[in-house]
Amino acid sequence: MTESENAVLVLFLLLVLAIAAVLAANTAYERTSYYKNKIGQTDKFRKMPHNLKAVNMGSAHAREAFRYEGTGVTGFNFALQSQTLSYDYTLLKHYAKHLAPGCRVFIPIVPLLFCHTHYSGINNRMYYHFLPKECIIQYSTLTNAVESLAPGLSSLTAIRAVLQGSRVPQSPSMNLMQREEEALKMINCWKGNFHLNDVTDGSQAIPLQNQMEYNRKKLQDIVNFCHSKSFVPVIVILPVTDIMASKFSRSFLQSFIYDNLACVSDQTHVFDYFEDKRFAQQYELFQDSEYLNEQGADLFTRTLLEETEHLATGTAECVRR
Repeated sequence: MTESENAVLVLFLLLVLAIAAVLAANTAYERTSYYKNKIGQTDKFRKMPHNLKAVNMGSAHAREAFRYEGTGVTGFNFALQSQTLSYDYTLLKHYAKHLAPGCRVFIPIVPLLFCHTHYSGINNRMYYHFLPKECIIQYSTLTNAVESLAPGLSSLTAIRAVLQGSRVPQSPSMNLMQREEEALKMINCWKGNFHLNDVTDGSQAIPLQNQMEYNRKKLQDIVNFCHSKSFVPVIVILPVTDIMASKFSRSFLQSFIYDNLACVSDQTHVFDYFEDKRFAQQYELFQDSEYLNEQGADLFTRTLLEETEHLATGTAECVRR
């Protein structure tokens, strides 16, 4: 062989090895809990039924809170981890053809929903796996190529997940002390993410007014779109344990939740389960201090469907529960 032929052969072998490495990384990545929690959660959009009678938007809390199986109502859970109101609106518009007239559209609310407008990184890249490019915020052709061809090498976090293996964290039932510790840990996380000193001082909403105004507009857009399509928008403040609820002051909840709902309060229905004793004191219904488990989700979904059944006719006036 000539030197040039040897060079071509070496390059070919290197290319084969590189492709094999990428394929191996992708396969390993798809087995990780990180992938299943972030990308795997989008698989449901490939098999969405039609003529839906109830759907919910939302992020991780809503993803865990709604289970339509066995309710007798054809429903769909649009919620994804770290999903914003902006993407709620995008998904609702994109998949509206799957919803029947009179469909109840549940819009879940959690305390810090209005504080953030957009999540980058994997929380945005997950949409490349099922949405067209015109629906994706800050769409990038390069990101699309990487997510399509080499998702296992798409970020340092993905590579770390591959190297750590496919361990799936166990979720044993927490005792009271563990739930308390988890609640404090989550609050510290939120304080860091949103630059808060605590979750009691409602005046901390003042520096976040730009973000809140943006999200109020998105909420208004969702409600207006529902009315334009003859859907029934229903705002739902999700339940948490009394352990978590007790950490928030009324002033904080007023500034971070209820004040932001005033713009649509006369155009929709508001169902508030945040401190509902049917859930808040029943710890067996929760994974921790805030996320419902399957038993809790079954009960919550059935309860909500029953208490909003009269809205499906489109004849009920707006109510606040």
